[in-house]
Amino acid sequence: MTLTSSSLLIACSSLLFGTLGMLHLVYTFRTNAFHPTDPDLLTRLRQARLYLSYDLSLWSAWIGFNASHSLGIVAVSLIFGYLALFHHGLLMDSRLLIATNVIFFAAFLLLAKRYWSKTPLVGIALSLLLNVVGYALADS
Repeated sequence: MTLTSSSLLIACSSLLFGTLGMLHLVYTFRTNAFHPTDPDLLTRLRQARLYLSYDLSLWSAWIGFNASHSLGIVAVSLIFGYLALFHHGLLMDSRLLIATNVIFFAAFLLLAKRYWSKTPLVGIALSLLLNVVGYALADS
């Protein structure tokens, strides 16, 4: 395994992004960070049913969406971190993989800018920057 600055930057990008995903998963199940501040609203969310499935409350859907969101981030981060460190040539030879990785990060950056707080926005922006610089260094 030959580590280059390119592979290390892409791996660091994945590590940072994956860490954000893991923190999100912990926040989902171990804190009240994603709970509404209004306790009456929390009660109503637990009681409200979705037309999609009467067995599904809005609250359980909210927790499930947050958990799956986190797991998706962790999975993408593990895959691209692994490719960057152990199969750098394969990653660099695939425009599809590179585009998928950059577009995924960019999409999350746009979501963070539009819908989320400053902390994920800064973390995702840094991840995207490390990613793009890593790919750019591989071409030089």
